[in-house]
Amino acid sequence: MSIDDIATVLAGRTQTHDWRDTVVGRVRTIEDQIAKLDSARTYLNHLLTCRHENEFENCPKFRAGFPRP
Repeated sequence: MSIDDIATVLAGRTQTHDWRDTVVGRVRTIEDQIAKLDSARTYLNHLLTCRHENEFENCPKFRAGFPRP
C-alpha cells in the first residue's frame, strides 16, 4: 500500500470516503498482478517443456506471445 493508502485507512471513514474502498481497490490491483504473473509462469513453464526446444519460432505458443511486425 502507498503512504496515501495507509493514511486513508488510518483516517477511517470520512464524509467523502470509506477506507474500505481503498482496500478493495488495492485487492483488485493485486489480483490483476497475480493473474498477469500466473500467465507469465504458465508461458515460461511451457517453454521449459516445449517439443520445439531449439526451434521456438516453430512453437505456436511462443509465437503467440510476441506480436508480429
